[in-house]
Amino acid sequence: MDGYANLSALKRQCSVKWAQGALLMWINDGDKNTNFFHALTRICAYANHISQVVDSNGNTCCEHEHIEQAFLHYYKNLWTTLNNTSVGILDALPTALPCLSATKSDMLCREVSRDEVYHTISALLAGKSPGPDGFNSKFFTKFWPIIGDQTDTMNTPRMLIKLDIEKAYDTIDWNAILAIISCMNFPDHWISWVSTCLQSCSFSLLINGSLSPWFSSSRGVRQGDPISSYLFILVSQTLTHMLNISFSINMIHGFNPNLSNNFNHLMYADDLILITQGSRKAARSVNLCLDLYSKLTSQCPNLSKSHIYFPSWYNKHVSNRICSILNLKAASIPFKYLGVLISPKRIASSAFMHIVDKISLTYKRCSNFHLSPTAKTVLIKSTILSIPTYTLSVYLIPDGILSVITKVVRKFFWSRDSNGKGIHNVSWNVINEGKTEEGIGIRNLALAKYSLMAKHVFKYLNNDDAIWVNILKLKYGDINFWKNSTLANCSWIFHSIFRTDDRIKPFCRINSVNVNCTSLN
Repeated sequence: MDGYANLSALKRQCSVKWAQGALLMWINDGDKNTNFFHALTRICAYANHISQVVDSNGNTCCEHEHIEQAFLHYYKNLWTTLNNTSVGILDALPTALPCLSATKSDMLCREVSRDEVYHTISALLAGKSPGPDGFNSKFFTKFWPIIGDQTDTMNTPRMLIKLDIEKAYDTIDWNAILAIISCMNFPDHWISWVSTCLQSCSFSLLINGSLSPWFSSSRGVRQGDPISSYLFILVSQTLTHMLNISFSINMIHGFNPNLSNNFNHLMYADDLILITQGSRKAARSVNLCLDLYSKLTSQCPNLSKSHIYFPSWYNKHVSNRICSILNLKAASIPFKYLGVLISPKRIASSAFMHIVDKISLTYKRCSNFHLSPTAKTVLIKSTILSIPTYTLSVYLIPDGILSVITKVVRKFFWSRDSNGKGIHNVSWNVINEGKTEEGIGIRNLALAKYSLMAKHVFKYLNNDDAIWVNILKLKYGDINFWKNSTLANCSWIFHSIFRTDDRIKPFCRINSVNVNCTSLN
């Protein structure tokens, strides 16, 4: 028995060794095929091997020592601050700036009336050149009784700026971190701990299995360290505060002035979206905030990954000037933010083909390893069907794309060789059933998409404080899902919520209760 136990222990150790080398997270529920791990380990080793690299001088390095020196030179420059001095904003401002009185401030913020617009137009000379719409002031004064009501409001064009911070974690300045958390009134003793953690780190690069000499840095935070994310968020709060101040003084206008919680930016980690008026003045204000933030924290936008988005009808000359001011390129919608396609219009099915391509690539990689049905089931549940889940939780993917995904999954499950050939023993609907109903619980995406979207229906009905709910209700009104059955000319996301409501409506009931007599524990 002792010999058998030792043999089993050695097999487990061997399996764990190759599983770690193959970087598999789902092996506990799948196969124990050593050849499978050998193959993946060889693939990973080949993919990670660096045979040559071009250094900063443009020279191609093939020898290990030269490759190591090229990497050391690059990362030493990346993680070494260029300027140790920081800009003291409050210290640089004059102490006695003139202040606007409350009366004049209220007068400036007063809503423009219809009569003021008419008197301003009447004061213009009638023979002057017309504006961009082709009409001069005489036209407006003569036909004011007809068109006056149509000129009360103006649809100010907006622009969307998608910014990505270049090497956000690696370039953040230590002096900025310590100064910001000190300004936020963190304890001095705790700040000294943070300073020690920042200054105690050193680096060595692993190149083709060999360690380079150790070197220290003077900026950046370590990725993977739990406190690094918190420090980065605290520093990013500086940029948020700058943009909020710019919003309050009308330098960078918000998304919509009619919103109860108006905003001019959304920020998640190093991904920033700015939404403001499409004007050169707004572009200069954005540039001012970004330059000041860059000088304070050494955080610079990645110009190759940052873009500006304008309406399709926007003036090309003005858009080119704005791009020149911000030194960014204009791009077309849809664009991807936090892994999801963003567009004001319906997204074409072809835009979702990247999900199908990713699933097909996973299928091709695993089809040569002769996995057992159990391992395939685990792989499908944990990896393949998890790829479209995030997108399905935001809006409804077209049924045609889901059918293609299901076809790829079905082919992978029943295949018996690398060509994907195999016998379909039972109906796929049976496979989709739960284990208690004699199925194996592989998710039916056509039904799963509505269950993932259902949470947005209830959030829309019950969470008025959410920004996205506020925007939708401002645009479409406070629609009662339980009574309205159709809605024309709505956005793709709102259309997805509306369709989901139709599916869950038969399973919902509305009861009136006395809140004071109801226990929510």
